[in-house]
Amino acid sequence: MKKLLSVLMVALVGTMVMAQEPAKISGELGFDIHTAYFRNGIMQENQGVIAQPYLNLSYRLWDNKEKDAVVKNVRVVGSWWNSLHSEDDFWYESDMSIGLRSDVGKFTFGFDYVNELSPANNFGTVNELDFTVMYNDKEIWKNTILNQLPNFSGFRPYALFGLEVGDNGRGGAGPGEYFEIGVKPEITFTNAICGKPLTVGFPVRTTWGFDDYYGVDSGNEWGYLGFGPTLSIPLTPSLTFNTSLDVLILGDGAETFAPNGDSPQYVGKIGLVWKF
Repeated sequence: MKKLLSVLMVALVGTMVMAQEPAKISGELGFDIHTAYFRNGIMQENQGVIAQPYLNLSYRLWDNKEKDAVVKNVRVVGSWWNSLHSEDDFWYESDMSIGLRSDVGKFTFGFDYVNELSPANNFGTVNELDFTVMYNDKEIWKNTILNQLPNFSGFRPYALFGLEVGDNGRGGAGPGEYFEIGVKPEITFTNAICGKPLTVGFPVRTTWGFDDYYGVDSGNEWGYLGFGPTLSIPLTPSLTFNTSLDVLILGDGAETFAPNGDSPQYVGKIGLVWKF
């Protein structure tokens, strides 16, 4: 699976390089520093420096030229994400994914194959299929009081279903399933700081795990609730600084992975992302 994914990623990059229309290609190269690392509510590390560099690529495979088309486009996406820890084993995790996105009406549908491995052998390799859908609800709020908010994005509700395939699961009890729903509202203040826009968000999400996703004998249970403010400001047209504070309320299974897991967990983050 790892070799197949690597071949697919190389093919995606090669297709982008050879593309005749540069506008079809977009991507992000980012680097985040976290105070702790939780994977879907399961704590992986809360000590030392936790750095998470990543690369996201997108190639517009097809665009519908009709103005009122329902199916607007199809995009091929790929990513490489890592978690580097100063405590214990340095290269804790390296994930690669490849998938598809399509805008259909006001919905965005996604499918990804994700390969999660630990170069330091902290956990067995996990293969996962992710299915996502997000709704662009911005137009709904045009004639409401929410439209008075500066550049309100809408709540942008979404749902994600993750299916672990193969022999391993992140909770240590074999493959399971994961379901997440949430919202990602943002407002943007123009000319907020030195003439640059400031975007403020407050994402909220909650999850459920099935088939012992959150550990041995956890069964089917609620996973966690996550929420907190986010801030981002462009430093240049392509370079953006971002920071966030994530508050996690863990369910019975997830709290067994964290010290004092029955208390709220706090995760701070600062990062830079270069968009191209």
